[in-house]
Amino acid sequence: MESCVFALLIMGIYQIQGLSHVNVQNSNGGVVEVGNQIRLECDYFLDPDESVLSVLWLWSDSQHQEDSFEANEAIPNDTLDQEEEREKRRRSQRISFYRYRPGDSQPKQAWSYHIRGKFTVDLDGSTADSVLVSRATMEAAGVFTCEVVASPLFDTQSASEDIRVVKFPHGLPDLQILNDQSKLRYQIEDTMELKCTSTGSIPRPNITWQLNGDPASWYGAIISERDLITHQEHLRKTSILKFTVLNDLVYLGTIKIRCVVSMFHIYQRSNEISVETLRIVETSSKVPAPLSESVINELSMNVSETSSYYGDVKSLQISMGPSAYTARCTSFIMLCTLVNVFLILPYDC
Repeated sequence: MESCVFALLIMGIYQIQGLSHVNVQNSNGGVVEVGNQIRLECDYFLDPDESVLSVLWLWSDSQHQEDSFEANEAIPNDTLDQEEEREKRRRSQRISFYRYRPGDSQPKQAWSYHIRGKFTVDLDGSTADSVLVSRATMEAAGVFTCEVVASPLFDTQSASEDIRVVKFPHGLPDLQILNDQSKLRYQIEDTMELKCTSTGSIPRPNITWQLNGDPASWYGAIISERDLITHQEHLRKTSILKFTVLNDLVYLGTIKIRCVVSMFHIYQRSNEISVETLRIVETSSKVPAPLSESVINELSMNVSETSSYYGDVKSLQISMGPSAYTARCTSFIMLCTLVNVFLILPYDC
């Protein structure tokens, strides 16, 4: 009896330290374009005394998985038998399509008739811990599961990944100006309205706007969207941009309006229109014209009278010449204007 208990304890410890949890990974973030391929990797770890008996890949429809989850929520008080029954139902909905068994004469095996019309398995490109799914159709979207069985205790672990199949839009987005297209230049307070249309995608793409490289929302732009399903079940999405020309947009002389269409992290296309604007002309600072000799004399007398509050003032020196004298007085007067007080410099006008 004691030996049996000891054996069970050893087996329990062995299972805890045995096959690790399995993870399914892919390089495309769970998204594949229709007609393309995606590699799914089954990540796991074994103890030195363990070995892999088999790695099995299964596929199931996402809708079936959602229905099963809803069924689980519908029964608040689950019994063990009900849980086992639902697990059997979930497994029955899975389709086995690829297996790696190192002990067989042909370790890699694929069952194409199970997945006909959905995708194919590239047997040459598949390995012991990965499967290369190619020629994906829209019906290939679903849950891909990797199930690993390890010996000698037949420890079994599995993990799943939801894969989405998408269709990218046709070509570049169509960008049009909706208001007066004959207008050559825009100025402050003018209103602009543009339309960006993306066609042919499944599901709907994401459309964003930029003004001079910045998000359009920074300039108070209003964006509205609408969707339209065509007869081929392709999606046509239209985004309307409306904004008022502000000072911050016209300083370059042009406004670059860009429409960006993206899907997930693997697709991005854009189109751009540039419109001319009336630039703000800043008043340039000008050097004052030289003062006449009579004005200089009058200003000099005023400076001399005012400077009596600060001490004696040297007599006006005209001996330096008209040009130099005029330049120094001009500089002095500009300085006095800035500080609103007449200062007595070492050289007085």
